[in-house]
Amino acid sequence: MMNQPLVSAVVPTYNASKTIKYVLDSIINQTYKNIEIIVVDDGSSDGTPELVTQYPQVKLITQKNQGASMARNRGVAEATGEYIAFLDSDDLWHPQKIELQLQVAGEFPNFGIIGTDINKIKKIPSNKYKPSFEERFTSLPQLQEIDFYQYMVRTQVLPSAVLIRKAVFEAAGGFDPKWISGQDRELWLRISYNYPTYKIPITLVQYYVGGGGNNHLSARRKLSGMVNSVLMIEQWLPSRPGTLDVDRKLDAEKFNAIYYQRVYKKAKDMLRYGDDQLFELYFNHFAYVFGDKAPQIKAKLQRSKFMYFFNRKLTVTEDVVKNLQ
Repeated sequence: MMNQPLVSAVVPTYNASKTIKYVLDSIINQTYKNIEIIVVDDGSSDGTPELVTQYPQVKLITQKNQGASMARNRGVAEATGEYIAFLDSDDLWHPQKIELQLQVAGEFPNFGIIGTDINKIKKIPSNKYKPSFEERFTSLPQLQEIDFYQYMVRTQVLPSAVLIRKAVFEAAGGFDPKWISGQDRELWLRISYNYPTYKIPITLVQYYVGGGGNNHLSARRKLSGMVNSVLMIEQWLPSRPGTLDVDRKLDAEKFNAIYYQRVYKKAKDMLRYGDDQLFELYFNHFAYVFGDKAPQIKAKLQRSKFMYFFNRKLTVTEDVVKNLQ
């Protein structure tokens, strides 16, 4: 590749002393070498920053704990690369990840996001943390193009799997820390509204589910995520005053059909994993989606609750409750 653009690898980290070495090695071992590495330590107390300083090629930034979104935003602000690639501090890259993404970038230079498939691993086996990538790629499979409506349904690509042009990230405004969960999906919506986004359908990232997290926080975020996934779509509702669809690019009929299904599905999830009080807040907020049929749909949903063989009680943050009131 004659043109060797600089890629900024941004690693937000918090108490990742057990994994940060492997994460940084997976960046250093990329087949594409013109990469600057920026680690933003978000208030670790386990010696993570001291481990990072053993890598002289890494730029370390420390800050008080503000969350992953703020850490990622800070890393991008310090980045000098044309492209940004995020890597969480318990995930790993395939050695060819950046090389293959840049091949796509060369073919589609006005892209917004280039993502990849991931391999989800729930537990680090035998306390060993190492990449398990075996395959090497000599050619790219057919790309998948992901549009705005697909991001309405689900996240599609995770932060550790994306390559983004820095100019696109800045134009979109970066990650919005007001969202307790789902900040990545909300940003992908804003980016895909204005730019084409793609996925390379091969596994180029090992993603550790809850790799360093705590189960209580994960449970809380699960329920918060249910609510947020609908609230962030609501911002784009074509008929909503102050809609984010300012340029009227969205097909209102298509949007409303997907939106209806998302509101309904998450209402079912709310009863399955939440509690009656939260369901009342949620349904009252979104009742307008169902129009005159809202009372019947509400009754149907409440009856369906008893069809589940379990009903786990999860707590939700005050911020989410506020947004529904």
